Formats: sequence, structure tokens, C-alpha cells
Amino acid sequence: MDYAKIAYANFYKSIMLLAQVAGVDPQLSGPNVVVEPMEPVVQKAIELLKRMDPNYFSGVKKIVVAPASMYYGFVESGPDKDPSVINVNMAKIKAESGGQGPAAVVSAATTIGHERGHVGSFDDSQGFVGGESPADAEEQRVAAWIRQNQGRLQDLLGA
Repeated sequence: MDYAKIAYANFYKSIMLLAQVAGVDPQLSGPNVVVEPMEPVVQKAIELLKRMDPNYFSGVKKIVVAPASMYYGFVESGPDKDPSVINVNMAKIKAESGGQGPAAVVSAATTIGHERGHVGSFDDSQGFVGGESPADAEEQRVAAWIRQNQGRLQDLLGA
């Protein structure tokens, strides 16, 4: 019998119960994010953003990779919509950046950053506050950080 696994499982269950009682969604308060379905370019973009800030995805429930007509990405609010879910159109990003290379990773990271700006601006009573301003500012911050740290990102960006 593996007592360490049992202890960890009991600890994890306890944390989840405490979070429920406190009204906190542990998925939103943690530094990790779920990606559905798995996409290698998005995974590299996530790692890149986590290097910028290990807690970058606090407040984001998941990233959904799916075609989204003309948009690179979007977030939604309203009935049956979760404003903490980032939707990314990787087909459009890959088509416009030449495939799976460094340009696609940077484009995915800046798109996720843009949408993260919207997630951070969401208010339950007012919706997405500030329009595109918070999202554009976050996208610019991410792009500037990538430019300044390209040397440290070669394992993710290649070349």
C-alpha cells in the first residue's frame, strides 16, 4: 500500500472541499491552465507566458483550441458562457504565420495574452470593462517581453 499516494489523495480532496466551502474555484486561482484539445503550438505559447509570469494563468479556467471564423481568439460572457475561457483559432494563426514554427508560437502567445487582457478586465456586473484597451495593452506587454527575452526562449522558439 502506497501511503504517500493515499495521503496526497486525501490532502487534495480536502483542499477541493475547502475551496468549495469558501466559494473559490481552485482551477481559476491556480497557475495552470487546461488546453482542449491538446495543441503543441499552444503548449509552447503557454510555457513562454509562464516564463514571463509563473502565475500568468491565474483567473483563466481553460484554453479551447477551435476554429472561430475570422477571429484569432475570443472570450465570451453571458448565459452559458464562461468569461474565464479563452478560445484560440489555431487554424488561422498557423495559416497566417507559416505553420508550427516560432512565428506561430509567438502569434499564439500574443493572441492568448490579448484574450487574457479581456479575462482580467471582466466584472460580473459590468462585463468586459474597457473594451479593447486592456487586451491591447496586455498583447503589447507580451510582445515586448518576447522581444526582450528572445535569447532565453530559444528552446521554445527554435532558430
